[in-house]
This record gives sequence, C-alpha cells and structure tokens, in this order.
Amino acid sequence: MSAAGSPVRPGPDDTVEVDVQVSPRASRSRVLGRHGDRLKVQLAAPPADGAANRALLDVIARALDVPARDVDLVRGGASRRKTLRVRGLPLEGVRARLGLAGLLALLGAATAACSPSEIQVPLRVLFPADRTDLARTDNVAVQVTPDGPSVSQAVSGLDFAVSLDLDADAPPQDVSVYLAEGETLLAWGRTVRLALASATTLSVFVGPPGRLATFPNAPAPASPRTLAARARGQGLVLLDPDGVTWFLSEVDHTPLPGARLSDPGEETADATLVGDALGGVVLARWDEDPTLRRFDPVDDAWIDLPAAGLELLAGRAGAAHLAGDLGQTLYVFGGGARTDAVAIPLVPDERDLTIEPLVDVALDGPRAGARALWLRPDDTPPDEALLFGTEAPNLPVLRLARAGEVGGPSGPWTGGSCVQLDRVGAEVGAPPDPLRILCAGGERSGAPTADALLVRVPAGGGALTVEDLPGWLPAAMPRPLWLADEGAVYAHGGGLLAAVSRSLGADGDPGPTPPPQNVQDDLARAAGGVSVTLATGATFVLAGETATGEAVPSWHVFTPDLSAP
Repeated sequence: MSAAGSPVRPGPDDTVEVDVQVSPRASRSRVLGRHGDRLKVQLAAPPADGAANRALLDVIARALDVPARDVDLVRGGASRRKTLRVRGLPLEGVRARLGLAGLLALLGAATAACSPSEIQVPLRVLFPADRTDLARTDNVAVQVTPDGPSVSQAVSGLDFAVSLDLDADAPPQDVSVYLAEGETLLAWGRTVRLALASATTLSVFVGPPGRLATFPNAPAPASPRTLAARARGQGLVLLDPDGVTWFLSEVDHTPLPGARLSDPGEETADATLVGDALGGVVLARWDEDPTLRRFDPVDDAWIDLPAAGLELLAGRAGAAHLAGDLGQTLYVFGGGARTDAVAIPLVPDERDLTIEPLVDVALDGPRAGARALWLRPDDTPPDEALLFGTEAPNLPVLRLARAGEVGGPSGPWTGGSCVQLDRVGAEVGAPPDPLRILCAGGERSGAPTADALLVRVPAGGGALTVEDLPGWLPAAMPRPLWLADEGAVYAHGGGLLAAVSRSLGADGDPGPTPPPQNVQDDLARAAGGVSVTLATGATFVLAGETATGEAVPSWHVFTPDLSAP
C-alpha cells in the first residue's frame, strides 16, 4: 500500500501548511492524529458564528506551543476540511509536535464475514522532545506479537510511513517499533495489547534504551509533590497538590485534563496515589485529617470513600507505605508516633471499607522517613516488607516488618530507598537464597548522602547480612528513584542516572563491590519524584525537584535496555 499524502507541507515565505479535518460539537477539543491525508481535530465548539474556526486555531496553537497569532486559517472557513498556515516553526518541528513525524499503517485483511475493504489502523509514533540522535535512523522494524507479522525497511530520518498486514480476526496483540542506525538500536517502544483491527486510535512512544527521554507536549507538574499512579487498563493519573488532575491514556498517549479535586488542601502531603483493582486510583491521606478518595478515569470524577477505622490513619507523618494484592490493599507502616501498621482495602465489598491493624506487625519505633520494599520470592502476593530508614539515633536502619529482624548501621537515615537486584518470578526459575537488596541515598544525619547498603535476606528467615558501601553512588541522591530492566537497576537523582548490574554481590562474583556506572547526567531532577510503569513496559518519571527546589518541568520516560541478558 502506498502512503497517503502528508497533512503537513512547506508553505510560502518559510511557513508550514497543515490540512485538517474537524469534528465539531465533540465532548472536548483535541488533536486526534492523522486521518488519511489530513490531521483530524475534535472541537467542542459548534460550527456557528466562527466559533469552530476560533477553537481550531487555539487548539493547534497549543499543540504546537506557538502564539495563536502565528496560526492562520487560509482555506475552508465554512468546510470541515480546512488548511492552516503556521509561522515560526520549521516543517519537521510542526510534524513532530503534531505527532506526524512517523506513521505506521496497520491493515486488517478482509474476511468472508467482512466487507471487501481493508481495515486500516493508524499507529502514531511519538518521539522524545529532543530527538537529535534519532535523526540518524536509517532503518525501521515493526513486530506484532504474539505470532503476528513483522516488517523492516530502510528510511532516512524520522519522516517515514510503513504499512503492515494484519489478521482482522486475530486475538489481542501488541506492536513493537524499533529505530536503528545499521545494527545499532537507537530507540524502541511498544503499544498496549489489544484487538488491533478494532482499534481507532493507537500510538507508541519510542525512547533510547536504558535512558530517560522527555515526553513531548506534556503539561508541567505544578509541584515537586505531584502524585501519580497507573489506573489498570486505562493509563496514567496525575494529581497536583492544588487538586489539578491529568490523565494519559495507555492507548493514544494524549494527556487530558481530568476532574479537579474540590477542596484539595494539602492533598499530597503524607499521602499516596495508588491504582485499585477496578481501573481507578485511590488517594489515601494519613495526616491529622485522614481521608480516602477515588478517581475513575472513565467517569472523570472524584468521589469520597467512606471507611470504618479511618482514625487508625491519623497522625502518621512520614509513614512508609506499599500497595499489594493486585490493587486490593494499601499498607501503611508506622509514622508519627505510631509503631503499628494498618491495611486499607481499596475495593469495597458488600460492606463499606474497613481499615484494620496488622496484628502480626509491631515496629521497634515509628520509623518516620523510612521507605518500604516488598520481598517477592515468587509471583504470589508478598507477605514481608523491608523497611529502610529511621529518625531515631539508636535504631538500626533496616527492619523486616513481620519477622522483626534488623540490620545495618544505627542512626538517623531517612528518604533513601531500596531495589531488589534478583529478578524473581516463574520466567526466571526458583528465587535465589538469599535475596539481594540494594538500599541507597536519602539523608544521613541530616545531610544528603551517596552511601549505600548491600543487603542479603535469607529466604527461610534469619539474620540480615549487610555490606556498608560509603560514598558509593556517583553523587548524593536525596530521595532517589529506582528504575530497572532485565540486566540492571538504575539510581536516579542528583541530576544523573547511574546503572548498577543485577549481578552485583552475586555468588561467584568475589572482590570489591564496583561502583555504579553513570550513564546519563545533566538531568533536571535532583531529588524526589514518582515513577509509574505502564502496560507498554515504559516507565514514566514525573515531578520531583530541581537543584533549586523547583518542580521538574517535564515528564520523562525510561525505556528498558533490550541488550541486557
């Protein structure tokens, strides 16, 4: 199949012309993507008194991030098929910001029960905001899995179109896109798994493997304390402290404003946002006025969740917390002056939600400022958590929540976090014994630290073995984030990304512990933030603060490295 004409082309006097097809009276105004040889745009305004045309100029100017005066309507004032003229951006810039720089056409073959025409599913390829390195792309490969077709072809840069034949009756599949220079993989990405022939809008973000890239045209978080979580089967939900909500669909990757949370107060202080089993997200607060609220992306609405035992959440400033049970329960450990832990059900049964104490967990202190990590011996719900951190001067910094084993140095150490080095689950065989955990960063005795601990946890119980690694990170990382792929884990903070091999401290690897490798520096995020892995396998990294204490102004995406074992 030959590619349709591009909706974007050079105009007179260094301008760019864009052919669009509009759909007025929609539920919201937004750019949907390519539709044949035009750009399809939904408009909430009616086609009367020029309202639709004014709305069109506004939505295109916002998508291109240019002043409205730099976008003119030159043809089709009374038609749904219009032509716009853009000043101040080069042709490739307009294509990229409108999501037209790469396009794949997925073609569902006709069946006896279908009409003889092909079923065409456009797949939009989204590139990082800084795509300078990707201009070297000279070949593109596309793979449909499982058991789907694949195709590769030579290209020149990022202005390409590829077509691929599909079985219209195939079960749900996903599409992976690979951009390369020769045999060097420059970027890749994967869609969610769905029935492709029935999809109407589909996109994939391609990013450099083992690196962070800036997601294009995303709204800036309003605060370093912005929260985020995945709504299962839906996408990414963000909540700013002032109650502003954003939603990013896993299918089309378009950020959309959501319902504002009324009377937000300090909603993101001593709180978390966590996905539930029903496709929504729950905001849980455990300050002096504890609350539970739920956002449903389908209904675009926040509701209060009545809960018995809400008083058990009060006064837990600095508490560690973990989600578990596949979106069924949230666990909160210690905090404030409390040394107990509670379980918060996220999905109501015939009764209202009932918050209950964990009778088998009793901490050795409140451990405010600690972080928690599930120890996962297999794919079943975890039943043990490792707590890292304490404000107390005389407590060891590590404790198993249920078993009560402690380890590591004593003294104040808060804000650090841990990651499991051993990959676990059915696909990698029996879990190793002991499990290796790496804990690092945070503030030690009140100062940002680069110190780390390599922890070994016996699977059958027993004392923790801890190796102290002073000054081990390449920079101090207050409130670091951990990212991961099959071969490495990555510490992010202090303006850099540092890779640590998963073989660190493994049996048969004696000798001094090597420091992590700095793979990416000059990053804006100095501390904090939140990471959310979507069904595509990409991890969105959001919020956090710069070295000057301001909110990180961009959304970032971590794409796993496929070359790792």
